[in-house]
Amino acid sequence: MQLMSRLTSRARRTREDEQGFFLVFFTLALVMLLAIAGLAVDFANWTYQGQQEQKVADAAALAGAVFLPDNPTAAKNAAWTTASQNGYSNAEVDPEPGSGSNADKMTVTITRTVTNVFASVIGFHTKTITRTATAEYQKPIAMGSPTNQFGNDPTCGGQHGSTCYPDFWANVAGRNSTKISGDRYTAGVCTDSPDRCPFDYATAADGGDYDSFGHVFAINVKQSGTYRVQVFDPAFVHVGDHCDQADADLNGIASEAARFGLSPTTYAPGPTNLSCTGDNLFGSAGSEPTTVYTVRSPGPLPPTASTSPPVTGCTNITFTGISGDLQQHFDRNDLPPTGMANPPGFRGYFRQWVPICQFSASSAGTYYLQVQSPTGNGHNRFAVKVTGGAAGAVAVYGDQHMAIYANAPSANTTFYLARVPSAAANHVLVVDLFDIGDAASTGTLTILPPSEVGGSFANCTFQKGVGGSVNPVSGCSIGGVSSSNGYNGKLDEFRIPIPSTYQCNDASTSGCWLKINLSFGGDVEDTTTWSAQLLGDPVRIVQ
Repeated sequence: MQLMSRLTSRARRTREDEQGFFLVFFTLALVMLLAIAGLAVDFANWTYQGQQEQKVADAAALAGAVFLPDNPTAAKNAAWTTASQNGYSNAEVDPEPGSGSNADKMTVTITRTVTNVFASVIGFHTKTITRTATAEYQKPIAMGSPTNQFGNDPTCGGQHGSTCYPDFWANVAGRNSTKISGDRYTAGVCTDSPDRCPFDYATAADGGDYDSFGHVFAINVKQSGTYRVQVFDPAFVHVGDHCDQADADLNGIASEAARFGLSPTTYAPGPTNLSCTGDNLFGSAGSEPTTVYTVRSPGPLPPTASTSPPVTGCTNITFTGISGDLQQHFDRNDLPPTGMANPPGFRGYFRQWVPICQFSASSAGTYYLQVQSPTGNGHNRFAVKVTGGAAGAVAVYGDQHMAIYANAPSANTTFYLARVPSAAANHVLVVDLFDIGDAASTGTLTILPPSEVGGSFANCTFQKGVGGSVNPVSGCSIGGVSSSNGYNGKLDEFRIPIPSTYQCNDASTSGCWLKINLSFGGDVEDTTTWSAQLLGDPVRIVQ
C-alpha cells in the first residue's frame, strides 16, 4: 500500500510539473505567433507601399517621357511634379532622361523609408522601399525636311537637286479632287477606285482616308524667340503641271514685271523655271480650290495639331483659287486673302514668299501649320519656310505624313523621307506610299538608311496595294514602278526592321534622315503621299 501511494503521488507531481511546461511553451508560442502576425502586417504594408510607389513611378516616367528627346529639363520637372502631386516629394524622386539610343526614355526611381510597427519589436525598426519605372516616347515621325524649309525655294540661288531646292513642292488637293491624282488625305472623290477609298464624296460620305483637318507641318522651335512663318505661292493659281496652261498670260506678266519692280524671269512659262509650282486645275473653270492656313501653338502633351490652339491673328487665312486671265489679275493686283492684316494683292503672293504669321515663343515647343482646301478640284503646290532665332533654332517638316509634287528634271533624284533616331533601334518602321506610279517612265524606288549609317536596310518587306501579297525585297528597293504596272492609285507599304545596332547622328539636324531615291528613265513630275510610323504605342512603359 505504501508503495502504491508513493507511485501515485509521484505521478501526480509529474503531471503538475508538465502543466507548468505547457504553460511556458504556450506563452512562447503565442509570442512567436504574434511576431509572425506582426511581420505579416508589416510585410503587407511594405507590399502596399511598393505598389503605390510603382504606380507613381510609372505615372512620373510617362509624364516626363513626352518631353524627350528635345527638352530633358522639362522632362525631369514634369516627373517631379507628377510624383509630388501623388504624395512623393522631389527628394524621394530621381528622374533620369536617357541619352544616345535611349534619348526617348525616362527612368524614374522612387525611394521611401517606412517605420515598422511590429517588426520593430525584433529589431527591424524601418524598411527602405524602392521602385523604378522606365517610359519611352516615340515622337511622330518627321518627314521631308531637316531644315527650316519644306519644299523648294526659287530665291535661294540654288539649282535642281540643291539643298535649298530639293525638287519637290508641298501639295494640297481641293476636297472635290479625285484621290487617284495622288493626294491621299485632302482629296475626297473616289473615281477609278483607288485603295482605301470606298465612297464618292459627291454622292455619299467622304472617301476613305479623307481628313478635313488637312495637311500639317510641324514647326519645332528649340528656343524662345520671335518666329515668322512664310509660304511661297500660297494661293492656287492655275498654270498646269508644267506651267504651260497660261503661256500667253505668263509671257505677258513677264514682259511687264519690271514695271512693278519684280523680276521678269520669275514669271516665265515652262517647267524649267524654278518658280513653277505647277498648280493644276482638274475640272472646269469655277472649281478652283481655296487654300486656308492656320498656325497653332503648343497644346497638351503628347503634342498633336488637333489639340493645339490657333495663334491669335494667324487663323483661317484664306486664299481664293484663280484661273483664267492671270495678266489681268497681275495688273490690277486684286484678290487679296482674307484673315490677315495688310493682305497682299495678286502681285504680292503669286510666285512670292508671303509672311502668313509671326508668333513669339517663350520656350521650346512644337507649333503647327495647318493647310486645308475645303473646296475645289485641283492641286495647289507651295513651299513653307520659318525664320527667326539663332541658326538651327527652328525646323519645319511634314507631321507623320506629307503630300508632295515632285518636279525633278532628272532620271535620278533623292529626297529626304523620314527622320528615324537612334532610339528606334529594334523597332519596325512602316512607310506607306500612295499613288507612286505616275512618273513619265518606269523606274526604281529605294529607301536608303541615313548617310552616316550607310549601307542598306536588311529584311525589308513590301506590300503592293491593299490586300496584296507581302514579299521580302532586297535592299529596300522595288523596280518596275509605273502606272501601267499597277501602282496608280494604290497604297503600298514598306516594313523596315530597324536593327539593334542602328546608331545615327542624333545631335545633328541632318542626321538620322532616311532618304528615298527615285531612278527613272526621264523626268519625275508626280503627286504622291507618304506617311511613316514606328509600330507600337507612342508613350509606353518599357521597364
